[in-house]
Amino acid sequence: MSADEAKSVVIEARVRHGVPRMLADLQDAGRPNPGTLHGKMRLRGMLIKGRTDQDPGAINADQFAAAEWYLGKRLAYLRAIGAERVAYDEPSGIGTGGITITEANDEWRKVLRVLQDVSTEHRAPIVAAFDTILVRQTFVQSLVGDLRIGLNAIHRTFLAGQRRAA
Repeated sequence: MSADEAKSVVIEARVRHGVPRMLADLQDAGRPNPGTLHGKMRLRGMLIKGRTDQDPGAINADQFAAAEWYLGKRLAYLRAIGAERVAYDEPSGIGTGGITITEANDEWRKVLRVLQDVSTEHRAPIVAAFDTILVRQTFVQSLVGDLRIGLNAIHRTFLAGQRRAA
């Protein structure tokens, strides 16, 4: 299969997942998973070149990275405590990294603490936005701003230092 044929297969698969054709054809669109709501939101952000103020349903690259990181930490915690149905409820491709129950619990508490702090600071339902949009994959326009605030806090607290260290 040639590169052009493979690209057309990917584009058609994205269109079947509900991604508009002009978003499905972006050259950089190979990264975000259009099968997830936050992946579709990132693709919308890519179309407008990261200016999320122009599209109220879009997220930027840092916010997408924070969403993926959050879902990975959540999955690691759920797997560590032996939660049932984890394989069915979580997007595939996000691993746990083989951490212990204590490590997963400690890391998850840090994540929740950051979300609680930013939620209190902004008087916003940040945890509800994460649960609704990222975990339950349900788009609620009124929670998108709260999701962005939380994702920015996650990125600033946990991911921004990793980029500088690398």
